[in-house]
Amino acid sequence: MTETLLFKKVAAFDKEDALLITIRNQAYEGDWAKMLKHLNFTLKTKGYMIKIANRTRDHITRVETLMDLDEAELIDILNEVGAQSA
Repeated sequence: MTETLLFKKVAAFDKEDALLITIRNQAYEGDWAKMLKHLNFTLKTKGYMIKIANRTRDHITRVETLMDLDEAELIDILNEVGAQSA
């Protein structure tokens, strides 16, 4: 990932992202793969409900972005900043 793309992802970090990190830590033992598996399963089994499907797609996109930030070792820092600004 280029630095420019990484900076754009960091700039877009918000409270929703912080919430997904908390959910990952509490419900999925800090494992992004487990969380994505569950979200994709939800999308496949409950996709007929448009609102749930759209929200689930949004969460999947956010989780994939957060995984990139986690790989760059920025999640803990961003989560701390997000918690302080809440």
